[in-house]
Amino acid sequence: MKVLMLSHSYYPDDPRVRREAEALCERGDHVEIICLRENNERRIEIINRIKVHRLPVKRHRGSGLLIYLTEYLLFFILARIKAVWLYLERRYDIIQVHTIPDWLVLAVAYPLKIFGARIILDMHEVMPEFFAYRYGLPMEHPLISALKLAEKLSTGVADRIITVSDTLKDILVSRGVPADKITVVMNAADERIFNPKAHSAIRNSQSAFVISYHGLLSDIYDLSVVFRALVNLKDRINIKFIIIGRGPQETYYRNMVNRLGLNDIVSFRGHLSQEEVVGIISSVDVGIVPLKDAPLTQLAFPTKLVEYVALGIPVITADRKTIKQYFTDNAVALYKPDDETSLQEILLNLYNNPELCNNLASNARLCYEKISWPIMKEKYYKLVDTITECPKSVIARSGATKQSDTTCHPERSEGSRNL
Repeated sequence: MKVLMLSHSYYPDDPRVRREAEALCERGDHVEIICLRENNERRIEIINRIKVHRLPVKRHRGSGLLIYLTEYLLFFILARIKAVWLYLERRYDIIQVHTIPDWLVLAVAYPLKIFGARIILDMHEVMPEFFAYRYGLPMEHPLISALKLAEKLSTGVADRIITVSDTLKDILVSRGVPADKITVVMNAADERIFNPKAHSAIRNSQSAFVISYHGLLSDIYDLSVVFRALVNLKDRINIKFIIIGRGPQETYYRNMVNRLGLNDIVSFRGHLSQEEVVGIISSVDVGIVPLKDAPLTQLAFPTKLVEYVALGIPVITADRKTIKQYFTDNAVALYKPDDETSLQEILLNLYNNPELCNNLASNARLCYEKISWPIMKEKYYKLVDTITECPKSVIARSGATKQSDTTCHPERSEGSRNL
């Protein structure tokens, strides 16, 4: 099978795009990706047998709305030209578009569906809620209404839709997307990289209690609440905080660490590959995923959370709706968002109770086994196989009937796959 992916991100930095691309390649499919390009990256590169086409567009995280829209529009135009050109040469079976933005699917749907390509829209986020949070706009704002219209058009032209959680699926269904057109493939850890055997941290009474965060340095992942908690703990316990990643808030967070006098216990390691991240966090005591108190974060199910769980590292995170749907209270330590006192109490409790850390990690692993990547990968394979093997008429009907996943292969069970 030949698959072309479009992603307004850097490859292989986006773990979700990488997991799905390598999963297809793993079973023998041919995968190519169109994505953004950093200054020092090659225009075309083969990574783990996946051909990567990088366009001369960079991300501008934290910028104003006009810059964001200009960036999206430029990538839309260049990706459309590149995708059509490649399609005429390769004749891909599937075009998979990763969001955000969701309207990127419109760059390829109309010209390439005519030639027989099947279109999958992989929705990592819901754009209206994302932009409402980013720019402090009410959901009734004209811009948000326009984004809802773009979402309707984008989901309408896609043959199939993937979302990252049942919460996001429910939102799309409430906006008129047929439920049987949507498959939930959750964010999960690639255990070839985040292998539980890599975690070997055994803390004794003399060693520091090490916590870590890895990922985007933005205001939605509220590291400031961690810093405020550390101010009250640094003279009471031997604690260290490792931060891995980059983002628009990096300068702000560095200045905050300096202003609060935390330079001795907080270290910034910069941007690292997934393999390098594992090399560092495999020896920490606790992973922390600090989410800001906002409606958008109620929808969040961060990949970094399950990467800690896969490694067997206990996790502290904010009390958020979607996370609690998949992890019980005794599987992750939940603090009140934006409340450093709540977080401080949890850190102190885990510092004094190593057995509690072990119990959290074990319970989280039990919860995670139900949604781990091997299970999600089977769902992804089944979706890809069904969309390519079913006649177009069946795909067209799938939005209105419940026969979408079984019409071509009624003999298949829910857990089966066609290799």
